[in-house]
Amino acid sequence: MILKGECAVQKHVVVARFDAQTDQIFTRWRRALGASQSAHADDSAAWPPHLTIAAYEGVDIGALCAWTREYTASRTRVDLCFGSLGVFAHGPAGDTDVIFAHPNESAALTALHTGFHQKLDEFCGDYGRHCTPESPSLVLHATIAICRKDEFSAMFDVLRAQFSAIRAIITALEVYENPCRLIERCELQSK
Repeated sequence: MILKGECAVQKHVVVARFDAQTDQIFTRWRRALGASQSAHADDSAAWPPHLTIAAYEGVDIGALCAWTREYTASRTRVDLCFGSLGVFAHGPAGDTDVIFAHPNESAALTALHTGFHQKLDEFCGDYGRHCTPESPSLVLHATIAICRKDEFSAMFDVLRAQFSAIRAIITALEVYENPCRLIERCELQSK
């Protein structure tokens, strides 16, 4: 609750976006789950397929966009493979589950993620600490769905039947104001 005269701290995220073919596959997986999911309020479907690289609270948006432009100007696209599915508890009470595609370990993905955190990490705060390379709970992932715990088994069964490992290309980093308002897209360089 925000009291009169107080301002909410703005939250921003930087996400890695994929090539069009990968986006289509994630969209197909999400649609397959649609029939298994209740009307549970979940904003994951509003977001395009992505990996979260960093999350900030109270960061100067101009500085964040400038850093993202500088960083992507000297980095090339990253090839990766989503080789498995995963799940972790979500929500303030842990009452929902995040079902995600997990990228295989990759030196290029680790370098992209770690390198981006060279600047502005003092603004990660509680909101973004789990996205930092130093976090013991870091799980790089691409969310497919967020569901109630009582829906998990049915949804995971549907997704498991649809899933196979896929190759993907990270083509850009995007800066968003949370929830899901694109501020800037910065293309990674072609190899």
